Amino acid sequence: MYIPIYHRLRLTSVFEYLALRFNNKIRLLAVLIYSIQTLLFMSIQLYAASLTLAKASGIPFVGTVILNGLVCVVYTFLGGMKAVVWADVLQLSLIFCGCLAIVIQGSIRLGGIGRVFEIANEFGRIQFDEINPDPTTRHSVWGVVIGLGGYSVALHAANQQFVQRYLALKTKKRAQGALYLSLIHSAIILALSTLVGVVMFATYAYCDPIKLGHVNLADQMPAHLVMDLFGSLKGMPGLFIVTIAAAAMSTMSSGQNALAAVFLKDITKPIYEAIHKRNMTETFSTRITKCFSMVFGLAIIALAFLIELLKETVLTIGLKLISVLSGPLLGMFTLGILFPCANVWGVAAGFISSLGLLIWINAGVLIFNIRPNKLPTDISGCGNRAYDNTTSLDHYNTTPVDYFSTTSFDYFNTADSGLLDPSLYTTHTSAVDGATVGESGIFYLYRISYVWYTLTALIVTLVVGLPVSLIAEYVTGGYEVKDETTMWSKGCCELQKQDSESMANGSSTNVIAKTEHHQRTSDTYQIYNKGFDDECIRL
Repeated sequence: MYIPIYHRLRLTSVFEYLALRFNNKIRLLAVLIYSIQTLLFMSIQLYAASLTLAKASGIPFVGTVILNGLVCVVYTFLGGMKAVVWADVLQLSLIFCGCLAIVIQGSIRLGGIGRVFEIANEFGRIQFDEINPDPTTRHSVWGVVIGLGGYSVALHAANQQFVQRYLALKTKKRAQGALYLSLIHSAIILALSTLVGVVMFATYAYCDPIKLGHVNLADQMPAHLVMDLFGSLKGMPGLFIVTIAAAAMSTMSSGQNALAAVFLKDITKPIYEAIHKRNMTETFSTRITKCFSMVFGLAIIALAFLIELLKETVLTIGLKLISVLSGPLLGMFTLGILFPCANVWGVAAGFISSLGLLIWINAGVLIFNIRPNKLPTDISGCGNRAYDNTTSLDHYNTTPVDYFSTTSFDYFNTADSGLLDPSLYTTHTSAVDGATVGESGIFYLYRISYVWYTLTALIVTLVVGLPVSLIAEYVTGGYEVKDETTMWSKGCCELQKQDSESMANGSSTNVIAKTEHHQRTSDTYQIYNKGFDDECIRL
């Protein structure tokens, strides 16, 4: 639905569409929101990856941030989009191999993949039958399929980082093929990542390192797991480090290039051409793009350090802010493509309404300290009978660090180790501070699961944007239609004709819609009202 329109217009930046369909003010508003979203997302990715690498490699956190960030900045600056594409191919292979190795080795240590799911199911982590349609349910079948499906559409239809890949292909068919391959790749990586999470939980189900204080942040758990699984196998920790670095650099490089392309096409070129009265040369455009890419890369590194100082709070706010911003952006593009009667007033009202609603919801969540209901974890199985026939931690000299820093999993293979002995695991504890999602006294909208944020924003944008567009159309007496920017151009013409014919005795009013010529788009369209002509005329 979206890609054919983008390819028809032969865009460089997805936000060019908003300028063609509406105006430059709407375009600049979208660019601003997208830039905030992307910078936050890239910095969070770099922060999380660097934190994990610091745990796995022993390199200080500052060093891992600078190393990851600068390597990405350099190869993106030197190679441009081609370097990013080829690097993504290599990095995808490394990510796949690293995740697969963790799943296989972890399953073997625990006695097979069946045992992994058995442990996860025992603690309530496997919930395929959760079909409650209530939006306040944090994760359900409907929320994951429909709610997160909306977020996926937002990423692939209104995010320059993804759309630039489709626009780089020569034909619409190739672009659609790339989209389908991307969906398959995303499904595989998501499935592998989920399996890694299940294996990680099953490994520490009866001895939670976070509750014991051996791991400070949940982001450090993957590195902790890998060092336990592969610490004694030469080369394997290195593969994991490369996997994490590859994931971080793949995301960061794509974000740098996407932001650079957006700022070049949507901000720099219009200003340059307005001042110099000529088009920007290709060579100069390339240089400017690379400079933008480097600047944004350095900004991402700086933001990663800021996130490190602010810890978990900014991570939570940042991730929610990303979800909050995706829906209104998707709503703008959907209004423009699906509804020819939508106009500037409608899209602006819809965007502001949806963004304001989600900001209000998240502000309420923060003010009332609403947290999801936490499933229980356990530490009753930390006693290792291979060393000590008790469940006490005294034999660790008051600190059980040695248990977690060991590079061997021999205690899993010891018949009387007791680590996986169900008789030891009778205490499942969970401490939750603040209000929880399930408390009925909390305002309903504050309890909506984050998976519905994007879809909620999309619906609000459409519900508000369409009536406002019709009202604005009635007041102003005409609206702009360019057939190449919408899917339903004929329907718009019919609507315009019906409105004209319903006017009292056909009072003559000529309304000529404005047209905004794109340098690579020669077809423009105008609508003439009843008094002049009752049909759409293609110029």
